Amino acid sequence: MAVADSKKVQTVINRTGLVIEQARVGVAEIKDYRDRLVADGASVVGSPLEGNVAAFNTWIADLDTHLNNAIADAIVAAIVPSHRGEAL
Repeated sequence: MAVADSKKVQTVINRTGLVIEQARVGVAEIKDYRDRLVADGASVVGSPLEGNVAAFNTWIADLDTHLNNAIADAIVAAIVPSHRGEAL
């Protein structure tokens, strides 16, 4: 028997929503590490951040923006915990 499209869509929503939630936690950790580095005043000379601190900060801000926009919020809000997530 064919799997209904609605079940396939819910599978994508659930799986994507869970990844968004995990990514939000990850970005919060990255922001915390960055803030601790700045507070410590550590030198980035000789590291991949040398000459790239502004770009790194922009990258973090962009991730945060994309993970906390209306579509991401809607996907997370549409998670159905009782859905098995096996339609795809």
